[in-house]
Amino acid sequence: MMKFGVLSGEPFEAAERPFPQEVKYPQPPVDSNTKSMLLLSRVMSLVPMKLKSGMWNADVDFDLAAFHSLVRLVKRALRHLTEASLGSVLLKNLHRVRHLPQSFLP
Repeated sequence: MMKFGVLSGEPFEAAERPFPQEVKYPQPPVDSNTKSMLLLSRVMSLVPMKLKSGMWNADVDFDLAAFHSLVRLVKRALRHLTEASLGSVLLKNLHRVRHLPQSFLP
């Protein structure tokens, strides 16, 4: 993720319109303390955790929401790449299908 520039301490740029002032999203250039906080919160958001099922009463962190949309894109791209690679290997030698787990193919 660092290679693609997704996991960094830099604030994200607004896509179509600027962020509302009420959000107080940091605007570049930012100091090293803000970069550190953004990077640390993004890394820690990747750690799996158990959450309560009840309603939350908290503010939405727009930085983490934007970061997780990018994480989903990278994850989906990697899944498609893996499936395409497996399909290529299986098309070259169909006898390798027996090495796959029973539950893999319906």
